[in-house]
Amino acid sequence: MISDSTPCDDVVIIGYGNTLRGDDGLGWIAAEFLAGVIQPCQAWVITCHQLTIDLAEALSKSTLAILIDACVGAEPGLITCDDIQPGRNDAPSLHHHMPPESLLACTEALYGRAPRTVLITVTGESFEFGSDLSPAVKAALPVVIKHVKSLLPDAV
Repeated sequence: MISDSTPCDDVVIIGYGNTLRGDDGLGWIAAEFLAGVIQPCQAWVITCHQLTIDLAEALSKSTLAILIDACVGAEPGLITCDDIQPGRNDAPSLHHHMPPESLLACTEALYGRAPRTVLITVTGESFEFGSDLSPAVKAALPVVIKHVKSLLPDAV
């Protein structure tokens, strides 16, 4: 889902995950919160269940992309922030979920450029059916929001 406000193409925030699978909804929840508190001229906010090829056009128009997602790992609530480079995995799919590196590679191939991309992930505790975040991921959410806001240009 794309925010209703007038987008700023320079920065795109994509929060993704399944809001019906516990902590997997973190990216979506963070993006929805950010859409409500940042200025429309600061970023174009997109929420989706997974990364797909149709996001390449939005990425091609931006100079910075911020991706927010949950991940599986040993330490629930652990936040990581990585710069992602275009790359290809062994079997990229144009019909289902794509790794961020593959999406950037497709963006570069289709549009001749890909933005600087930052992937912020939070290690989830529970991916069971349900719409609530675990306590560890819920505690990490304000830190994620603060970090994303620190990456945004100042409001005009």
